[in-house]
Amino acid sequence: ALQQPYPLFRSRGEVAAVDWLRANTARSDIVLGAYETGNYIAAHAGNRVVIGHWAETVNWQTKFDEVRHFYGAAADDAWRRDLLARYRVGFVWFGQHERELGSFEPTRAAYLKPAFSNAEVTIYRVH
Repeated sequence: ALQQPYPLFRSRGEVAAVDWLRANTARSDIVLGAYETGNYIAAHAGNRVVIGHWAETVNWQTKFDEVRHFYGAAADDAWRRDLLARYRVGFVWFGQHERELGSFEPTRAAYLKPAFSNAEVTIYRVH
């Protein structure tokens, strides 16, 4: 209890970002993030996510692979925009887990605009 192990405890930055989602988005808004992030968002903000709990995500392995590819270096912007459109994604979460998936730099994506940001997480609105 003294160490506050992940994932039982989340950082203040992640908590603030989820609080922002809950207060500023509709539950029907779909959020893209890493597997670990999707589980947290669905449970605490109430949004729909591209990938969350393995037993509650249709085509989990395909979506897991697609999310990894989205945040990786090999995907181009046309592929990323197609994925966002196919899943009707309204927001893209960019935090620690997403950074660990690859070298995607959302600040260079003209179709993403920052909607929320703190020292740990930036949430982008898809345009």
